[in-house]
Amino acid sequence: MAPSASPLLPVVAVLALTGPVFIAAVPRRLASTINFDSSGVALSRPESFSMRSRVYVPYDANANGDSYAFGMGAAEQVAYDDNEKYLYAVSEQGAILVVDYSNPASPRVKDELHVSLAGRKLTDIEVCSNLGFFMIGEGAADTVSNGKVNFYSTVKRATPARPQQLHEVEVGPLPDMLLPNSDCTKVAVACEGEGRMNSADNTLTDPQGSIVVLSITLQDGVPSPTVMSHSLSALYPSQSDFDQEMLDAGVHLPLSKNAMTYWNSHSAISADLSWDAAIAGYNTATNLEPEYLAWSSDDSKVYVNLQENNAVVVMDVASGTMTISSLGLKAWGPSSDGIDVINDGGACVMEKYEGMETLRQPDSVVAVRVDNQDYLITAEESDDKEYGDYEEKWKLKDAIDKDGNVQTGDLTGFTASAAATTLAQAVHAKQHAANGKESKLRITMGSTAVDYSTPEAPQIKKVLPFGGRGFAIYRVTPAGSLERVVDSGSMLEKLQCQHFPWAHNAVQDEEFSPVGGTFYNSLEDGSKLKDDILELNEDDCQTGSDLRACPMQNTTDGRSPKDGAAAESIAVGVACGRLLAVVTTEKQGTIFVVDITTISSPEVLFVEHLSPASQTMNPGEAFVEGANVGQSTIGEIDPESIIFMDADHSPSGKAGVFFAGAWSGSISFWEFECSPEPTPAPTPVSRAGVLASPWAPMGVAGLLALVCSLA
Repeated sequence: MAPSASPLLPVVAVLALTGPVFIAAVPRRLASTINFDSSGVALSRPESFSMRSRVYVPYDANANGDSYAFGMGAAEQVAYDDNEKYLYAVSEQGAILVVDYSNPASPRVKDELHVSLAGRKLTDIEVCSNLGFFMIGEGAADTVSNGKVNFYSTVKRATPARPQQLHEVEVGPLPDMLLPNSDCTKVAVACEGEGRMNSADNTLTDPQGSIVVLSITLQDGVPSPTVMSHSLSALYPSQSDFDQEMLDAGVHLPLSKNAMTYWNSHSAISADLSWDAAIAGYNTATNLEPEYLAWSSDDSKVYVNLQENNAVVVMDVASGTMTISSLGLKAWGPSSDGIDVINDGGACVMEKYEGMETLRQPDSVVAVRVDNQDYLITAEESDDKEYGDYEEKWKLKDAIDKDGNVQTGDLTGFTASAAATTLAQAVHAKQHAANGKESKLRITMGSTAVDYSTPEAPQIKKVLPFGGRGFAIYRVTPAGSLERVVDSGSMLEKLQCQHFPWAHNAVQDEEFSPVGGTFYNSLEDGSKLKDDILELNEDDCQTGSDLRACPMQNTTDGRSPKDGAAAESIAVGVACGRLLAVVTTEKQGTIFVVDITTISSPEVLFVEHLSPASQTMNPGEAFVEGANVGQSTIGEIDPESIIFMDADHSPSGKAGVFFAGAWSGSISFWEFECSPEPTPAPTPVSRAGVLASPWAPMGVAGLLALVCSLA
């Protein structure tokens, strides 16, 4: 059955090469920003979404073909060459892995084509199929020195050969994401500039966040980029300390200058910090850290997501001018759908709290143009900062107790507002009713929650947890500001509860690796992560004397006080003539396929799970390490990298999605089947056979009844 034609507007690309410049009409580059016209949209929607294949990739370039293990970050990021039908994955262990998708039903790992970059910190990968190269982001070993973008030749189907390095350029510290424009003539690089504590003397080095734009020309077929760097200090170029301007704009600062002064000079951990030099050389841009990028459909602007700052910068590429917009807070009061922040052993209970709000803090952001209007779609995950003994994230019970008292033993000199103490007591009361304990709800000590204007006497203004637990859609105004038009509320949490109750706010990640496994043995003795793995493996969720970590069904509600159904990744594309968004949660591995053809009224079509085996099996059971990895049943754990494949670029000729599990080292390809005739809008379905209703996430009465009756 042939997929419906995609209602995409044609793209005209200008390729800057040596010799004469020529203009050529080319198809839209895979993963470039979509320009969608809904006037001729198909009436039918996809009738199914199912997995076509799964492959496991090694964590290094070992030619023996046995370097397969859980937790090693084997598929940290992936990119697909639709011309040659090869997929590339970068491993946290320093390797570029190659997978042949000429037969999408049976992909093959090509050990002879892997590239070893052992010991190097690889961050991202993107392919420019039309120009025959791919790019790798690489951070410095110390993370605070300048990083690189490396260019490699792609594998050619006619004469397969190991990719060769073509060029490299220096960029800013920690180039965490690369993103080409529609024709690969420019590449945006998000240089996060993440800070680093020196354990020897407790000093802090924190570079400024920046955006680098590489203008690509070809010299005898080899990319020759020109580098233009834009520090986020350009938001206020005449001053180094523009904290107040950011606070006034609603931008979250995890560690403002006044906050640094408090923790360095007045707190209980002052003796363990030596931040005098960092304070003296402070620039607000050190607090602003680019996490994710998106291009506008006309390639004139780059949208820069600042996850920890709960904000987005819009940068004009030609001029370098920037505007910043706060993404605001998400309210969970009486008019909301409710939120589950109580760990009560798995019950899916959505409570409404007067005065409760959360930071949205999206990870992935995707731009799309629909009917001549630009939009930005965000997956609201959450994140926080940590420098040595300083942690932005605190447990509520360690900040304000059940009686409303500030824990001044740890928070020396702190006070709390009446609103903060009232909400803290309400949350503690709910948790105490569930299990007799105080709440471990994770809250921020950053600028949106705490007033540090008097550094020696901060005040907790509000109890402010992390993460929006869903997705949102913003209209981009002509001035470059963002106006929210859709908020998914608690819908993802509710749908996950309904379809996969064993995954409700549950968790599987690298900490569930088996003791004695490859990842565990790779860690230094006494490291926090190794100790955490040992602790989780002592939970004794297995029978007999087999002390191993719990499967997912034994961890339900574990993320409720943290970030719930944290949406980490989002991708947008066209399938069966409809504009779809695919959202995945980080810790649970749940997929939500959402029809956004009518962008102000999304409808959930499918709810799936990437690793059903994780319900009853921990990673030590579901992942078979070594040469017998093909016997594994685990699916994608930590699906950080996903690629929407429209039919024109798909290896099978049908629209689909690649999902890459960073910790599981697995990559699955899922396909859409299109209805032969226009059909009424389906209700969301999962292969578990549970039904859920379509939804419009804003202003819909009776939303709770549409999904499920939750106690």
